[in-house]
Amino acid sequence: DDGMRHWTGESEQTRPRRAEAIEISSYMLCANVARNRLDCARPIAKWINSARNGKGAFISTQDTCLAIKCLGDFARFLSQESRMDVTVLFPSDRFVRHVRVDDKNRDVVQKFEVTAQKGMMTVKTNGTGLGHVAVCNYLLLMAAVFNSLDMRYR
Repeated sequence: DDGMRHWTGESEQTRPRRAEAIEISSYMLCANVARNRLDCARPIAKWINSARNGKGAFISTQDTCLAIKCLGDFARFLSQESRMDVTVLFPSDRFVRHVRVDDKNRDVVQKFEVTAQKGMMTVKTNGTGLGHVAVCNYLLLMAAVFNSLDMRYR
């Protein structure tokens, strides 16, 4: 069991069916939030989040707008009181960043740039609240440098 739940049509393999699954599941998430059913809402929100593409969107504009609206409702439902510390570490380069999330900034995007770090990135949290960590990797390479790049993802 992956702790996720969603609804779908007959075949989820095609893009229209995948978008349909995101929309139906988003409606179910909103319905469960409206009924204060956290036990039902959490696995749905987990699946919807897992369906995002690399840019944070979904399949279509329609399913993206609906999913983000319903995930926002879910976040407000869970985060009625937020007090959370988030720490991002790259132990190999002694890189450390701390972010505090509280009632004053829980709905504000907090971001920072990490440059030229190697090794495993670790994100640690402590406290209560709901957050979303997104990592964007941008590579600007010149053709001459391309062959010497050694990049490994875990």
